[in-house]
Amino acid sequence: MEEIVPSRDTFLTKEEFACEARFAETITQTSTGKFVVKLPLKLTNTQLGTTEEVAISKLLSMERKFLKDSNVKTEYTAFMSEYENLRYMTEVSSDKRPSKNVPPDASQRDLQGIVWRESPEKQIKHYQLNTVTYGMVSSSFLATRCLYQIALENAEQFPIECQVIQSDFYVVTH
Repeated sequence: MEEIVPSRDTFLTKEEFACEARFAETITQTSTGKFVVKLPLKLTNTQLGTTEEVAISKLLSMERKFLKDSNVKTEYTAFMSEYENLRYMTEVSSDKRPSKNVPPDASQRDLQGIVWRESPEKQIKHYQLNTVTYGMVSSSFLATRCLYQIALENAEQFPIECQVIQSDFYVVTH
């Protein structure tokens, strides 16, 4: 009797299946081969509220921690600088920041914001993320799904490697 190997989709929940469908419908690739994906959202953009006050409160809390441990401040500031230098985030002027009710066709980058300043003496700046970033519920799905897409697209040329990617790869989230 031949063993039937279930497909990857067999084990998906209804929500995961919706994410998979959105990924398949919206994925594009740049001329350099980078994937461009749309974030899977549970709510429509018009149902999203503003989190600016919460973000600023978290920043102020971090600044208090930095006063107690200058090494953490140094490392965190270097990380944020590198993130900006790599263009993973870009500063957004106050008139371009998303309003409380983001229109449904607004760029999804408006949904990924960061507030930051190097020191309490400086003005708080607003940034938008230009890449899918850790810390979001969908991040691990998008990372592994992009790897799976690479395997699908290269299975003929690299059958063994692609089989490993398709069956043995996962991302740990914290």
